[in-house]
Amino acid sequence: MKNVLKRHRSKIMIILLSSILLGCSQEKMILKKEKFVVEYGQSISTKVSDYLDNKDNFLKDVKMTVDGQNEEGKTYLSIGQYKVSFTRNQKTVETTVEIVDTTAPEFKDLKESYKVNLNGKLDITQLKVTDLSKVTLSIDDSKVNYSKSGIYTANVIAKDESGNETRKDIKRKKILDLLLSLLNQIIQVKVHLVRIRVNQIQVVHRVRK
Repeated sequence: MKNVLKRHRSKIMIILLSSILLGCSQEKMILKKEKFVVEYGQSISTKVSDYLDNKDNFLKDVKMTVDGQNEEGKTYLSIGQYKVSFTRNQKTVETTVEIVDTTAPEFKDLKESYKVNLNGKLDITQLKVTDLSKVTLSIDDSKVNYSKSGIYTANVIAKDESGNETRKDIKRKKILDLLLSLLNQIIQVKVHLVRIRVNQIQVVHRVRK
């Protein structure tokens, strides 16, 4: 009788272990999302746990592959969509990683005001902008009167290839040619006075000899 019970217990244990093992082998990979979005310039995660909602013991046997390569010399992918595959026990699930650019360009060392000669123009190429993609600079100077001296406000615009843009107001000062001429005359007068004083000192010095 005891032998029969032992056999039954052994069979039950085998069945339970088989069920557990079978259950583990039949566990499916569960994606946390159908699509993952990453900001351009950031490296995509290579941690399987960031994509699959399974236990660690299960995830350690999962292999991840990305259908794409980083930009040359960079640690991040170009803007676009990429297929990411997860494989375990010859079974594969796929998801999509989309690289987007939502970061606007930034002006660097932008001054509050710029001086421009009368009838002149501001050279916007002197403005410095930082961005990961190509940036186009433009200026809205519709409220600036280039033929009249004064202080005006213009709007400089930096726009990248993804359409992100940054606008900044700057003041543009106009300098009258007359003022420049007067300034030169004042400088010349000062120089002349210095020369006279020097000559006078020299004369006095000679008399003392």
